[in-house]
Amino acid sequence: MRVPFYPARSIFLLASALFTAPLFVFAGTGGQSAAPPVAVVGFRALGADGQPVVDLTASQVTLRVGGRIREMKSLEFVRDRRETTAGPRLPEPFATNVAGPARGRDVVVIIDEESLMPGRETPFREAILQLAAALGPADRVRLLSTRQGGLDIDLPDRDAGARAALERFTGHSTVDETEERLNCRSRIAVQGMRAVLSGYAGRPSPTVVVFSGGFGAPSKGGGTRLGMSGPCPPLQTTEFQELRTDAAAVGARAYVINAVDATASRLSHDMLASGLQVLAGSLDAEVINMVGGRPLEMKRIATETSAYYLAAFQLEAGDRAGTAPPVEILVAREGVKVRAPASVVLPKTAGAAAGAKPASPKDMLRASTAYRDLPLRAAAFASRADGGKIRLVVLFEPADAGVKLAGAAIGLYDAKGKLTSWSADDADLARSPAMGGIIVPAGTYRMRVAAIDGSGRAGTVDTEVNANLESAGPVTLSAMMVGVAAPDGGFAPRLLFAGDKGAFGYFEIYGIPKGATVAVRLEIAPSPDGAALVSDDAPLTPGPTDDTRIAYSGYAIDGMPPGDVVMRALISVDGKPAGRLVRTVRKIK
Repeated sequence: MRVPFYPARSIFLLASALFTAPLFVFAGTGGQSAAPPVAVVGFRALGADGQPVVDLTASQVTLRVGGRIREMKSLEFVRDRRETTAGPRLPEPFATNVAGPARGRDVVVIIDEESLMPGRETPFREAILQLAAALGPADRVRLLSTRQGGLDIDLPDRDAGARAALERFTGHSTVDETEERLNCRSRIAVQGMRAVLSGYAGRPSPTVVVFSGGFGAPSKGGGTRLGMSGPCPPLQTTEFQELRTDAAAVGARAYVINAVDATASRLSHDMLASGLQVLAGSLDAEVINMVGGRPLEMKRIATETSAYYLAAFQLEAGDRAGTAPPVEILVAREGVKVRAPASVVLPKTAGAAAGAKPASPKDMLRASTAYRDLPLRAAAFASRADGGKIRLVVLFEPADAGVKLAGAAIGLYDAKGKLTSWSADDADLARSPAMGGIIVPAGTYRMRVAAIDGSGRAGTVDTEVNANLESAGPVTLSAMMVGVAAPDGGFAPRLLFAGDKGAFGYFEIYGIPKGATVAVRLEIAPSPDGAALVSDDAPLTPGPTDDTRIAYSGYAIDGMPPGDVVMRALISVDGKPAGRLVRTVRKIK
């Protein structure tokens, strides 16, 4: 049943009026919080048949870190879940640093579109479909381009929907590529990969597959090439070292598909291929070469990454937090091949943290460590701001009821690595959930929300956010928030529903042509494309400008069982379907 409509002011403009703390852009380093004095190394063990070895014991494994043999505290075998799920996986309603229940793999397919020749996309599309078909039904496949403004989507299925999604991937390589342009696109690609990898901090390790027709690399010694200047200076060794650190921090299992034969670039193929070797080294990735114009062994990737081991070892007094010493793993069993990272990032030991001043949330934005002592959840919502920019509203709160935040900050890293930040004041933290925000140019950002509580516990949530409006025919849309009716008749956003009688959806429609008729149908459904459980027209109210309307309505959920459903808004303009928005509603009681 639909909940009665309550008028609403623009929640995005209301939020911006609450952003009283200064925005600032800065560069520097920050501190790191304490973590248990144990580090973990993930590795894979494969038999002669290429299948995972599932029965290793700690006595058969020798772990050497930084040149020293380490005593293992535990050896855990992990098999990614492959059983059929009860229903389709829904988009997560928020990001969190709390480990969830076992689930399938996260497979990230990164396509270097600017390195691949137009008209040569079919073999790559088929290879990606082959990989997707070999995965389990609980596995998630994310497809994204390194090109600015390129696609970033989850494959909806393993069949027609996936094929339709892959049609959006197109090659953009050109014959007139210069070394300067190679540097430029490679730098953007490295920064994009770092943003993606950082989003997996505190989550199961992702499998990363990179398709590229050639990559840039630093000159020998990492110095500047003579005669090279302009907006895209030569790549530096430190850029790839930072990528290596990020990949090691999340335990990424990576493969680089060498597609140099599929590029239109007239630069030396040896140079392009050597750049791919540098990229692979940064990701600790295996390089797979194309054969006969087709990348093979996609099924092997699915098999090899379906199971792995986690070896935990005690840190020692000489171990330095934040360093990445080399790793060597030996298995005392004939015929077993080990695939292990070249290094492991060491967390801070308890002894090193003794008596140390806790890091501030602002400092934590710059630290590479994932802070998990304070469980948090957070989500970001894009809306229109002046001058073609995006107002990104961020909601965050402790995952544990009754915990009060003592400080918080939000940071957004753009594609060039520049950090724009916002810090909360006491009034911001008094709200539940807390609300902050930043006005930024449209684009994709790596977001970190950092917070501490009164006892000094620190937590961070890292995720990638899309700071763009949704297109819907002649109009554009903000992101859709979900929440409850506030006591004053307004809208109060929620990240989680617990004992609430109703769930409301809220979003804004921009750029409505004069005389146009806009309508919204609001639905509750079990999945983004599932049949509606309830459906009704949502009323629209005038927004803060003449071309804006606010959609705000909801349904009773007190009779629904705990679990996830989606709220779906279908937008039409002059009677024609124009677009839709989908948001997961998570009810816990």
